[in-house]
Amino acid sequence: MAIKVLVTGAAGFIGSNLLLKLLERNIQTVAVDNFSPHLYESTIKEKNWEYVNSKNPGRINFYRVDLLEANLQLLLQDVTHVVHLAALPGQSKSWELGRAYWENNVLATHLLLRELINFDVKLIFASSSSIYGDIEEGNESFPKKPISPYGVTKLAAEHLIEVFENYNGSLFKSVILRLFSVYGPRQRPDMGIYRFIDSLNNEKPIRVFGDGRALRTFTYIDDVISAIITSINNEELIGKFNICGNQVASVTDVIDLLADITSKSPKVIHVPAREGDQRVTQGDARKAEEFMGFDSSFTLKQGLIEQVLWQNSQQSGMEK
Repeated sequence: MAIKVLVTGAAGFIGSNLLLKLLERNIQTVAVDNFSPHLYESTIKEKNWEYVNSKNPGRINFYRVDLLEANLQLLLQDVTHVVHLAALPGQSKSWELGRAYWENNVLATHLLLRELINFDVKLIFASSSSIYGDIEEGNESFPKKPISPYGVTKLAAEHLIEVFENYNGSLFKSVILRLFSVYGPRQRPDMGIYRFIDSLNNEKPIRVFGDGRALRTFTYIDDVISAIITSINNEELIGKFNICGNQVASVTDVIDLLADITSKSPKVIHVPAREGDQRVTQGDARKAEEFMGFDSSFTLKQGLIEQVLWQNSQQSGMEK
């Protein structure tokens, strides 16, 4: 049976990169995005989609619609795999936009799952390291203690998937990918690395929340896309997996690397840490390595170089 993939949140950071890979592999694709303006201007997503569509115009069936209002039965027609990326991301905004995060991250997932129980499909869900809480140094069995409303919504979505997957007569099966600090081309403008590069390019002070010593296992976007493609291709693969890079670095380390790459001297301004920001997310990807053959192929410096090149191409008007 030919593969047909439904991608939700398709015009976002991860979604647009995934669409490019699906096009490259000539995989039939249906894409959905509501172009939410909650975190940044919807024109950024529009630009992402225009770039993807320019690669093979009309090849992807794209629907600009909210999952809360979509005809899900129509979208799921003949679909074999669903990659559910649609969500409001980011921890800091989730404190003030509680209703929007609940509707986009939990209710929309609930409605999708209610339909999926009737379809023999595989669900690949993008979860987050934020479910683990303030300090995460371990594997998938690490206690789940989110410290932000965003983390709570991602954990709630995971629980919903478990409930519906075990529902009597349910037909779908799932892979849950817990993503750690993803970066690379088409990264959202509200994310740290994008802001750091933008500040360096425009010779503006870099704002750092907290003391800069927070540790992250940064994950290059291509490694995330590779994990999703593997989840699509390997029909026997199910379960929950940490998807993370192989290097742990502090925020200060990242800024130092960017300064070296751009040959610019950063001026750093420290501001108070935000509620919900984690101190340590040090992921263990050994389960993904064993069952998925996952291998983080990019060093942090290599990935940062690629993002710098992409952001520079944006500034010059020449999309990379």
